[in-house]
Amino acid sequence: MVAEEACIDYIQKNDISIKLISEESGIFSFGDEPRYTLLLDPIDGSTNASRGVPFFSLSIAILDGMTLNDVIAGIIRAPLLLNYNLFEVEKGRNLKVDGIPIPTHPIKEQLSKAVVSMYVYDIDLERVKPIVSRAYKTRLFGSIALEICYTAIGLLDALIDTRGSLKVMDIVAAKLFIEEAGGIITDMEGNLLTSNVSVTERYSIVCATNHSLHQEIINLLG
Repeated sequence: MVAEEACIDYIQKNDISIKLISEESGIFSFGDEPRYTLLLDPIDGSTNASRGVPFFSLSIAILDGMTLNDVIAGIIRAPLLLNYNLFEVEKGRNLKVDGIPIPTHPIKEQLSKAVVSMYVYDIDLERVKPIVSRAYKTRLFGSIALEICYTAIGLLDALIDTRGSLKVMDIVAAKLFIEEAGGIITDMEGNLLTSNVSVTERYSIVCATNHSLHQEIINLLG
């Protein structure tokens, strides 16, 4: 992966002490006893990318620790989109979208007015049917990290992924972005994502721009 090679090259040239965990190639350690960890997903939305669809992204997160609560900064970059293509976050600081302060969009607190992105296997169709029937619109774009960020700023109102197949690299940078924006991201039971970072663990998620809409979805999921 070009993005992964560029990241490793930058770390080596600048003599940065850090642990790198990549979705594609695994774990690398640079320097002596690195304090920080970099989680890299070189391409989130590989099916889109392989077919020439420009909706895919690069996701980078920096952690000071090894739990999902230890993320201190993140970048999600969609190189082929014309706008809404760069999301930057530092914990406790201002968010940026395309290099400027985060834009504001009207918040939809009711599912009947919400546009919801959904990833569902056949086995879960009955479980999500009440959401599909109540939502204003449903969508699926093909890059989870980008769609979490789109939810954070109100381009989408919620995102549901019931598949249990998401890796930590898919969500970790975008998780910080939506939380810092005032949104919420949890598992399917409404529990916050606080586990240790593991390359083998898989996730299902529900995220929304606001707690009221999130709770309505969780209630419908049962």
